Parts: sequence; structure tokens; C-alpha cells
Amino acid sequence: MRSTRIPTLALLLLFIGCKAPGSFPASGETIKREGKPDVVGVRASDSTMNLAMESARSSLDELVASLASPSEGAVYSLKAQFEDGGEIEHIWLGNVSYRDGAFLGTIDNEPVGLKNVRLGQEVSVPRERVSDWLIIKDGKFRGGFTIRVLRDQMSSAERAQLDLQMGASPE
Repeated sequence: MRSTRIPTLALLLLFIGCKAPGSFPASGETIKREGKPDVVGVRASDSTMNLAMESARSSLDELVASLASPSEGAVYSLKAQFEDGGEIEHIWLGNVSYRDGAFLGTIDNEPVGLKNVRLGQEVSVPRERVSDWLIIKDGKFRGGFTIRVLRDQMSSAERAQLDLQMGASPE
């Protein structure tokens, strides 16, 4: 199977850290990391983001079906929750596949605070830890529920820049 990795630059503002109140980064805070995607802090109680993650989980069968018969030229990604010592990060995976009821993929973002996962590490993720999924094909994307939440909060110029970096806009 061909690589399904989204270029790191395209993930600018799409890596989302859902953390308990008071931990780093603060809700709404964007942490710029040179040469790496930005990190946006989101409160664990953020109802809009939680609804987006639930929508992603409830529509996982669409991703599974697409992975079973991949479209030529499509890029597949999955975002999953990882925890280490009470710290929670939602990290994008590339090279996604589905087998025996779990998603397999490669950590595609360098974690901010977690020490138990690293960039490039292969991981297995059960459905209940999925926080988003994304399929990019022909300049459009499906899924990307958490991306849409952040995108809706951007100015039109920021949205245009994000779409350019991703090489796609919502269907």
C-alpha cells in the first residue's frame, strides 16, 4: 500500500491537545513549534469538540469501508487519543489500515508532552480511542470533524491558507 502520510506542513493547527483544565497548553492557546505543526489547546469539557469527536467515532464505518477498497490517490489519516501520566494528547496517524477491529498506523505528529509514544512509532488504536479521521482526495476532504471545528473559528484568510497547506477543502 502506498504511503498515506499527510505532509507535516499541512497539519498546521490541526493537531489538537485536549487536556484537563489548568494543564499545558491552555484552552484556546496555540503553541507554535518551528518546523512542526502548531498545537491548539482544547478543554476536555469543550462540547463542540467533544461532539466532533463523537461524530468521527460514529462514522468510522465509512473510513473502514474506504480502507478496504482504497481510492487511487487518496490520503488516509486517523487521529487518536494517547495518555501518559494523566496528560492526554490527540495525535494524527499516517499509513492507516484496519485489521481485527483496530486501526494500525504510524505516529505522524511529534507529541508535545507524552513520553510513551514518538514520531514514526507504529501503534494499534481501538475504535473507542479514535478522535477523528480524514480522507483527502481530488482537493476535497471527508471526515476531519475536529479540523472543521477549528476551521470554523478561523478568518476567511486563515481558512484559505489552511486549505492551501492541506491541498484540500471540505466536501
